[in-house]
Amino acid sequence: MDELTLQIIIDRGHNHAGIPTAVFVEILINNEMVAPANEYPADIKGLYDATFNSGDYYFWTCFCGVPGCSSIWVPIKVVHQEDVMICSTIDLPFLQNTQWVFNKNKLQYTIQECIKELNTILSKMVSENEQYEFSPEAGLTGINKLLDKGLV
Repeated sequence: MDELTLQIIIDRGHNHAGIPTAVFVEILINNEMVAPANEYPADIKGLYDATFNSGDYYFWTCFCGVPGCSSIWVPIKVVHQEDVMICSTIDLPFLQNTQWVFNKNKLQYTIQECIKELNTILSKMVSENEQYEFSPEAGLTGINKLLDKGLV
């Protein structure tokens, strides 16, 4: 069984449109970085949604939230079988023809814990008036929806 972990990256040397800090989430599979978060940030909502239903999902995206903007044209194929989630890549800019098998419950827990930690970090940054940019931009909206629905 493969293991996916999520790492929150805070880049205080970032400077995009005058915003000094960037926050990304990086995906590690079997303790190896798959793609650098500062180039291909994780789409946490897409990853979380994939743990519930089979289908095509994007686990990585562009800073703007549109995978194609980072030349990610083909989604990851996800198939559920009992308590496992089988994920197959065909053609990603940084990885081709790979398959992983994850425990669904463990993956959901990992994502939920990452979202809770992100919420704590971003809330602290807001309370300290620290300007930040969360990438992908659209990802924060998805995370907030999960929090608002009490799913995390």
